[in-house]
Amino acid sequence: MSTNNTGRQDVVKEAFVRYIMAGIDEMLPITPALQKFNNMPRSSRLRVCPSRMVDDVQDMLNTYRRSSDVNGKAIDSPLPVMFIAFAKETSPIPTDRGRSVADFQTLNLNETSGFYQVCMQHKSWRCQLVFVAHEHETATAMTDQMRLYMQRFKNHRWQIPWHHDGEDFETTGTFEDGFEPMDSVIDVDGGRKNITIFAWDLTLNYVLPFVGDKVTAINATDANIQVKP
Repeated sequence: MSTNNTGRQDVVKEAFVRYIMAGIDEMLPITPALQKFNNMPRSSRLRVCPSRMVDDVQDMLNTYRRSSDVNGKAIDSPLPVMFIAFAKETSPIPTDRGRSVADFQTLNLNETSGFYQVCMQHKSWRCQLVFVAHEHETATAMTDQMRLYMQRFKNHRWQIPWHHDGEDFETTGTFEDGFEPMDSVIDVDGGRKNITIFAWDLTLNYVLPFVGDKVTAINATDANIQVKP
């Protein structure tokens, strides 16, 4: 049986990583390096970095090299690769942009769950997505294809799965209003010329549900927590 996971930030992180991985899976191998990238194990294409590394691409790259030392030479660590890091802090979204539910409300978790006491925090979370390749053409192809994936209407949001008291339900994560992923060029590694790094700064908006006791009898509900795409 699945463990109750409502109210946990790591569920949001895992949902967004799955969303990014779905975009990586669609990348067309238009360069030899991207063909190599597509042939790597899925877990090797995107590395989730500790939160302290957000905004520190050099540290991301150094840690990656230490963990994937090839033939005793860290410089041979396989590229291309992508990194993602989430900031340590999350922030409540101002009430003029999204309403949290502070008082417990009586809600359905899904269409058949029955009723529970639920409150919800509307939050934002900054993260950084980094693309690393030896040549500019491959790095640009990676960012272009990931941008196109995110720009599809159906991909403007992603589902966050929750489990409580044997019931499964979802809320929806979105990007900050007006989001347009832009490439920031990062110079690292003592000015080496044979590496290209682009970074995206992203702000995720999401609802964090906190689910309390089940209500055994009720005549009417306030709302339904289930959010459908």
